Order: sequence, then structure tokens, then C-alpha cells
Amino acid sequence: MTFVKLNKEFTIQDILHDLNHRKIQSLIVEGGSFLLQKFVSGDHWDEARVFVSNKKFGGGIPAPILRQKADEILNILGDKLFVYRNVTPSDAKQPSH
Repeated sequence: MTFVKLNKEFTIQDILHDLNHRKIQSLIVEGGSFLLQKFVSGDHWDEARVFVSNKKFGGGIPAPILRQKADEILNILGDKLFVYRNVTPSDAKQPSH
């Protein structure tokens, strides 16, 4: 396992550049709402999975704001799993001419 210390001014682009330099092509982000929203807002994601329970546990963590309909909605033991797929993540977009 490798740990990389980040300074306070890091950007998502800095993280992705470092991962690319290390030839790491896959990243699972399991963070708080601020970090997750940074990836979503920057269009740096391929797939998001959002669990929604019908039980209340105290405040919970707000889900990132995804401006599209879920591609799949699965029922899992009474909870719902919403699966979103980004069809054109930022690194796959072609420049327009």
C-alpha cells in the first residue's frame, strides 16, 4: 500500500495526474460529500453507486448531486442502490474542432 501526502492546495487534477504518472488506471473514491462532489463537479467519474435506506441513522452523508437519471435501480434487502454511469467522463472527451 502506498500513501501520498497532499498539500492543502491540491486539486483533483493533481491527484489524477499523479495516478496517471504511476500508471494507475482505476480509482475508487469513498469519501465525504465534499470530496465526492469535487469528482462529480469536475466530471472526473465513470460510475457512481448511491445507496438509499428507508431507515434513519441520524444525519447521514449527503449524496453527490448527479444531474441525470440512474441507469439502474436495484432493491437490496429493502434498500435501494442507484447506479449512475457517466457516458463521457472528462478524460475521454474529444476536443471539438
